[in-house]
Amino acid sequence: MMDLRLLGIGNMSTPFSEVQRRLFPWQMLGMGMSSVTGLTLAFSDPMRFYVNIFFWTKMLVMILAGINAMAFHFITYNSVVKWDSARTTPFGARLSGALSILMWAIVIVAGRLIPYNWFQN
Repeated sequence: MMDLRLLGIGNMSTPFSEVQRRLFPWQMLGMGMSSVTGLTLAFSDPMRFYVNIFFWTKMLVMILAGINAMAFHFITYNSVVKWDSARTTPFGARLSGALSILMWAIVIVAGRLIPYNWFQN
């Protein structure tokens, strides 16, 4: 929902700061729970995941998604008072939203492909 608001596609009647205030705690809770369960799964059979290209793709893209989120919050979000209720968000906000959607889609696809690692010896 936050990325769609950044792109100017959804939730346009709500100021972005309100969307962010409501969703951010849920995002952090979801990320924390996913990290714990993902690490538990990876440590259950580490040698299976260590050689899996899809696992490493997923990890790399998750790190890039985190960097994208941090860049948004430390750079673009500083000027939110200027564009909070605007129909069109600044280029940096739209770029961040688009990259976020793209990267999380890659994370999902890579995660689903982990069992089908046809590159493994």
